[in-house]
Amino acid sequence: MTKKYQISLQEVQSFINSEFKYFVARAINPFNDNEKKIKDHLDKVFEDYKNGAILDGDSLQKLFFPTDLKQKYKIFISHSGKDSEDIKMLANVLENIYHLPCFVDWMVWGNIKKLQEKIDWELCRHAEKEDGGTTYSYADRNYTTAHTHAMLSMALLDMIDQCDICLFVSSKNSTLPEANFGDIKTLSPWIYEEISYMNHIAIRKSNMYSEGGAIQPIRISHPLDLSDFDTLTSKNLIATLKALND
Repeated sequence: MTKKYQISLQEVQSFINSEFKYFVARAINPFNDNEKKIKDHLDKVFEDYKNGAILDGDSLQKLFFPTDLKQKYKIFISHSGKDSEDIKMLANVLENIYHLPCFVDWMVWGNIKKLQEKIDWELCRHAEKEDGGTTYSYADRNYTTAHTHAMLSMALLDMIDQCDICLFVSSKNSTLPEANFGDIKTLSPWIYEEISYMNHIAIRKSNMYSEGGAIQPIRISHPLDLSDFDTLTSKNLIATLKALND
């Protein structure tokens, strides 16, 4: 990582409106192209497990969250999933018009929920209920969830370190407007983790350019230290990023 920036969602939208008038955004996830192959591999993994093998967490991480990618990404975009449409548009503009490939996790990787569901179904089922539902072991699910989150966390850390630019998109979805004393807070554990990683990874010195369900959702806030992030606007976004890329 060479540089950290932050930009508001409003500035992103302004940039898109000025640059993206005739370009159709597409979010093509290479993971989805291999979904059947991955499913067959997972079935084999759990069949081996039932025959006494130990699950290989590293192979599961590489399967769902690979970091040794043919595509080399320049920009890691940290954002709220609720802003995905604007982020998809931004990533398409930067990559297809300005040749600045952006890493957006859900546009590249598998979904952690699908991995968790598969592991929980195979390893954590406790009993079938009379109404057709399934109960799971609380202790076992805590254990498997910790492992899957560790896999994704380490993959995110690797991708943040690989990218030259880290860009945080602030919005009402990614940060809390009601934070006290000017502190910036987030309800997203993933954004909290990504920003923390960005702040702890040493800045490289180089010549390179860096479900719904609950009626009352659970709200746990985490502090975001953005004091060391330079602020971008729709007007200086491209000039700044291109200057780093030259």
